[in-house]
Amino acid sequence: TGNWARVAMPMLLINAMLQVENQADVLILGFFLDSSQIGLYSAAKKITILISFGYFSVNAIAAPMISELWHQGETKKLQRMLTLAAKGILAFTLPASICMIIFGKQILSLFSQEFTAAYWPMVILTLGQIVNSLAGSVGALMIMTGHQKNASIFIAIGMITNITLSII
Repeated sequence: TGNWARVAMPMLLINAMLQVENQADVLILGFFLDSSQIGLYSAAKKITILISFGYFSVNAIAAPMISELWHQGETKKLQRMLTLAAKGILAFTLPASICMIIFGKQILSLFSQEFTAAYWPMVILTLGQIVNSLAGSVGALMIMTGHQKNASIFIAIGMITNITLSII
């Protein structure tokens, strides 16, 4: 039970911080913008979340493989698998992002013509998704190799940085 608690607590913190970070931008915008502008931004954000589908799909498959290869000491196979996972994430993210950028106004107009005003925020969020995908399965790697405590520290730093920059 002690080992489980030592592993579970950082993972609980990671999940909590990711939830806070996921909603922080909308909450911060609430102080500066009216509800219609926040609605436009929220639509753009929800659409760009589709881009991360490849990232989460690949990580769902990669995570148990990372753990298995790490515990077997198969570091060369682990490196090959992580490289393949990164290529898989990028193979989905890049075409989806290009489509979002090229057809973004048309996609947003499916909700209403007013939503096309959220095109540039959607482009910025799309670029963020590309940067995230370029990092590959780093989070899964840290958690599955027993570095969840360090992962929680890095996620906390990222969350604080994100909130600070959002306020600025």
